[in-house]
Amino acid sequence: MNFLILHGTANSGKTEGVKRFCDYLKQNGWMGEAEELGNDIRIVLKKKINDVEKRVILCSGSDAEDILCGNKRYIEKNNPCDVLVLARRLDNPLNGIFEKYFSFSETDRILIVPMARISGRHNDCLNMRQRYRDEIDRLTQKLFFELL
Repeated sequence: MNFLILHGTANSGKTEGVKRFCDYLKQNGWMGEAEELGNDIRIVLKKKINDVEKRVILCSGSDAEDILCGNKRYIEKNNPCDVLVLARRLDNPLNGIFEKYFSFSETDRILIVPMARISGRHNDCLNMRQRYRDEIDRLTQKLFFELL
């Protein structure tokens, strides 16, 4: 399986990054209906490329075991897919829980988008945050199409 993981600490923008990427795909012809879970989403998007239907599953939640368990059930119900896009919280207080639900094999392709929080102490903080989000979005798109 192909994994694209937005990987970072709490409040680093993982959920927003997954949602922005979902919006980007929808704006570019991918179709699907999101299952919204508070601030998080789960969605299967589909698009025909060169007469072959491609499928991507996106899950933005990563902060609690029940969310990860729900993501795993959603993925199992909606597989197969060409790319699985997940958020993964690095400083999760439930350390090791992600690995309980998601394991990787030697044949899996795993690409990681490292995420970090931008401090509000800089004079140009808002512009820095926007430039950072733009760069994360570009990196996410580039890595996705390498996996597809």
